[in-house]
Amino acid sequence: MKLWALSAAVIPALLGSTAVMAQDASPHFALGVTGGITAFNLPSGQNGVLWGGDAKVDGTKGQFVLGETLSFSTAISLGKVGNYDAFMGATAFGSYANGSTASTQTFSGVGFVAIPGLTTPANGSISLTAVSSAGSASATTNVTATDPQGNVYAAQTDGDSTSAGSQGAAYVSTAGPSFTMGGSNSSGAGVGSALAYGAIADTSGSMFLAVGNLDGLAISTSTQNSILYSGLDITFGASGVPDDKTSVQAYAGPSYRYIGQWNSTNTSLTVDIPEIAGTITHPLYVLNRDGTVQSNYFGGVAGANISHQVSDTVAVSFGAEGSLYYANASLKGHETVRTYGGVGPSPGFVASPDVTVVEDAASVSQSTLAYAIRASASASVAVKPKLNLTGTISADYLSAVARPSGNANVTYSNGSASWASGGGPLSFGGMLALGGTVSLTGSF
Repeated sequence: MKLWALSAAVIPALLGSTAVMAQDASPHFALGVTGGITAFNLPSGQNGVLWGGDAKVDGTKGQFVLGETLSFSTAISLGKVGNYDAFMGATAFGSYANGSTASTQTFSGVGFVAIPGLTTPANGSISLTAVSSAGSASATTNVTATDPQGNVYAAQTDGDSTSAGSQGAAYVSTAGPSFTMGGSNSSGAGVGSALAYGAIADTSGSMFLAVGNLDGLAISTSTQNSILYSGLDITFGASGVPDDKTSVQAYAGPSYRYIGQWNSTNTSLTVDIPEIAGTITHPLYVLNRDGTVQSNYFGGVAGANISHQVSDTVAVSFGAEGSLYYANASLKGHETVRTYGGVGPSPGFVASPDVTVVEDAASVSQSTLAYAIRASASASVAVKPKLNLTGTISADYLSAVARPSGNANVTYSNGSASWASGGGPLSFGGMLALGGTVSLTGSF
């Protein structure tokens, strides 16, 4: 096996690859170290806000973080297998990134918005209806709950119906360390408009749900997120040399990935519900979250790499690979939920209470299948006969990355939305990583 062909077989890692060249004719070992930067686009819904129906949203949907990458790669010649050179490769990498974002999501259209906590209330339900047509509108809110301390919120219901003008309702009920809230808008003017919302917060969890005409509903989020992404591949493959200037490698083997989003994953979220003309002021709903997510991926990787010698000292390489994983994610954290600032219709248009609920610490886990794909392009320069410098650009996609937030089963149809205790503990989304690295590889 030629030295540059073996060096090109130093398996491309998720965040860095080496494709190198020299002139020795009989190497047995190659070792490379890689450093660079990686930009992660984390899954949308990092703040836990979910929406559906025909709802539209403007504002940040994902989170972009920039960080550093370091990896080590090695390849060992295993001798000939027929007309091909066999090799074993190993790559270990780690990336650390952090970033903060402040954004406001503004909703429009007809649909629903849901914000589950890290966990949802153990015993509660929210049922909402908001329908409208030209000249008429109606909205109803029904929230029931029994908190872990035994306080019962039975049929906390408001409703509006109007064929002209506007009506609204808002309430907050509290007992002990818990609260329920809800309200509605209805306007029969013009094409008609209706909105209903409800929420429950107690020590077992929290849930917010709104349905109807979402025009003007605004959610402000401030997030600080740190991520550690690392992995290890051990692969076996074969390399062929179609001509004196080209080497082709194919490889496969076990693969492991780890993603940690820990302690500094802090989210502060405020929901501002739009009002209609009148004396009603809907209360604010504020959620502060501190969560840690740890995800482990066990599976396999397969890929191919082609390297071409363009001069005595320069080679270019292109690679592609795919992976399949069994992923297990665990979430630990805690939340506080606060409501304040509302003015209800009775008695006497008084301000709603200012209530803060401290939820019990959450600890949940969930598993799923995930896949990853990667593409890379490299250029290598032989700075010495057995030492090569390589620059690489790469794009990686991982299909299932756990969000540091909860999930909920919301039923929505024809202007009605409902939720009852339950729902998956975690939700997943895709993550894109774009990297630029420089590698130094020696062959022996």
